[in-house]
Amino acid sequence: MKVAIIGCGITGMSAGITLQKAGIDTVIYEKEDNPGGVIAVYKKGILINNALEFVCGTAQNTFANDLWQSLGMFKKSPEYKDCFTKFVWNDRSVGIYKDFDKTVNEMITISPQDKKRLLGLGKAVRRFQKIELPLITKASDNVLGRLFRLFLNCFTVIPDVLRYGLINFRQYSKKIKSRELRTFFSDVLNSKRSVLQYIVLWSFYLLA
Repeated sequence: MKVAIIGCGITGMSAGITLQKAGIDTVIYEKEDNPGGVIAVYKKGILINNALEFVCGTAQNTFANDLWQSLGMFKKSPEYKDCFTKFVWNDRSVGIYKDFDKTVNEMITISPQDKKRLLGLGKAVRRFQKIELPLITKASDNVLGRLFRLFLNCFTVIPDVLRYGLINFRQYSKKIKSRELRTFFSDVLNSKRSVLQYIVLWSFYLLA
C-alpha cells in the first residue's frame, strides 16, 4: 500500500514520517518550491529559517516538544542563540532576546522616560507566554487540568487584548516620548500591524 499526502507542511510531513515508521510507503505532493507550509514560506519564495521552532514553540515538557522529539525533528535538545535578531537604525539597536526583559531594558536605555510604558509591554509578552494550546491526543493526561489552565491564562490576557489589539505601532509610537524609540516603533517595525500581533509573535519566540 502507498499513501499520497497533499501538502508538505508540518501536518503533511508529520503524517509521512509517522506512516513510514509504521512501514507504509508514502509520497508527499507540494505546490510550492519549498517544504514547510505556512511556517516556512511567507508569501512566495521567502523562506523563514527556524520558523518551525519559533512559531510553534519547543519549550521542554510541552506537547509540541514531545511531538518534534517523537518525529525525530531534533537530533538533540534544541539550542537557541541568546538573540534572535537585532534591529539597527541611526547608530542605535534593539535586540529581540530569548530573555525578553533584555529587550525591554535596551529600549529603556534608549528612552528612560518611557520606562513605565515599556515595562507594561514586557509584562504583556510574559502573560502571553503562559498560553500553551493543549493539543489533545489519546495519550494526553490531565486534559481537564490543561484546559482549565488555558482558560485562566486566556482570561488574564483579556486586558492586553483590549488595550493592544485595536492600535497599530504607528498609533502606539505617538505615545512614546523618545523620538528615537518612536522611530523604531513606527519605521523599523511594520507600523500597520497591531501591537497585539507583535506581542503574540514575541511570546512565541520566547517559547522556543
